[in-house]
Amino acid sequence: MKAYLSTHKVPIQEVMQVKAGVFRVDATPTIVIADRAGKVVGTWVGILREREKEVLAAIGL
Repeated sequence: MKAYLSTHKVPIQEVMQVKAGVFRVDATPTIVIADRAGKVVGTWVGILREREKEVLAAIGL
């Protein structure tokens, strides 16, 4: 994941991957963005395609 984000010039501090079932998600892929306090600020389910810009905006790009 870090290599993919780096290739797309997305600066990240941490990427966490967990086993299925740890979080209650309905489908994969699921992206969850949390702020520094751990509060979830956005979630996206499924392949992004046209929603990619929305995710990048959520992380300030």
